[in-house]
Amino acid sequence: MKAALDIFYNDQNMKFNLEHAWRELRHDVKWCSTYLEKDSGKEKRKTVDYVDGQGAVPEPEERPIGVKAAKAAGKRKKTGKE
Repeated sequence: MKAALDIFYNDQNMKFNLEHAWRELRHDVKWCSTYLEKDSGKEKRKTVDYVDGQGAVPEPEERPIGVKAAKAAGKRKKTGKE
């Protein structure tokens, strides 16, 4: 902890003022889960497997229906039944 405070002081040129809050919240479930997700999360960029010099292109998946399209389809069904 002392080393972290020294690093903060050297970087920011001021003393760390929220040490009391950090001691209270460091084991809180909200912050522990956020910290663990960062470390165990997958990378943003995917690696491409190259086969014979060509990048593997995955087949596009069908996108789910949007909110507006779902509403329009629901209205069409209601008017068709009446």
